[in-house]
Amino acid sequence: MLKHQSANGSMMYVFDGLTDMISFVDQEDYKVVANNGSGARGSWVGRDFQDWCDVDAATKQAWDEGIQMVTMSIERLKQSAIPDIKSTKREPTFNNDGDGDFDYDRFMNGDPAFQTATRQASGEPNEVTIITDTSTPGHYDSMDALWRGAAALALTHILEEKGYRVELWVANQVSNVFAGLSTPLCLAVKLKKTSDPMDLSTLTNVVSGWYHRSATFSTRVAIARDLGTSLRRDYGFFGDGGYTMGQSLPPRGAELDVLSLDPHRIYSSGTFSFDAACRQIVAELSKFKIKDGPKPDVQ
Repeated sequence: MLKHQSANGSMMYVFDGLTDMISFVDQEDYKVVANNGSGARGSWVGRDFQDWCDVDAATKQAWDEGIQMVTMSIERLKQSAIPDIKSTKREPTFNNDGDGDFDYDRFMNGDPAFQTATRQASGEPNEVTIITDTSTPGHYDSMDALWRGAAALALTHILEEKGYRVELWVANQVSNVFAGLSTPLCLAVKLKKTSDPMDLSTLTNVVSGWYHRSATFSTRVAIARDLGTSLRRDYGFFGDGGYTMGQSLPPRGAELDVLSLDPHRIYSSGTFSFDAACRQIVAELSKFKIKDGPKPDVQ
């Protein structure tokens, strides 16, 4: 875990992977959330958990309802009017120059028998960063919070089918969360490196509303402990005077720059329906094209 301060002055806790974040939290941190007014409402969280071990276990298990939503998002996004995404997959080419792997069957058929792989020139970057904002105001249903992440996972799936390498982040930001501190907190987790395979089950869990309102909230308690303070008490959404989890404040460019300086990064934020998330993804993709013409083939 690394601590940063963005150019906007936000305090940033950046976790290099889900394991890094999970290990930062302990059972006592989760108890603060579970015993809080909002934490006790399983229908608001989205799922019921007994303790932190329950949350950790659920993160590693298939959540059928969420996977169905993401799978549906993949199909719907494929059918949407998204900009044409050219393939960058390596395609086999054959020659008689002795360059590459020898194919005996082709040789016996009289065809060029030495195989190499050439990446198709697309005029687009081969590596892409996608950042999903999971900041969610309290009046939204837990399931509605999944759509931004579902659209981002759908796009990741489509891009990787085309041969792109995707780095995937989740980030969220709140203000007025700590007692005696007014500095906004931005929490970010790298979910997937460009070299990682896509673990759809785990990724679906982590972009869900229930994960945000259990694990992310517990991480905010752990950060308060790390800072030597506590969460601020407030008569907020539930009007119960419990600990506040802060006021949602979507990460801005200064915070995103700490996570990635990729000029083609794609950001999914502030939407709580598939149609809205899809429109945002399409708008982001319109900036995806390289403007100075195609790159040469890469061997």
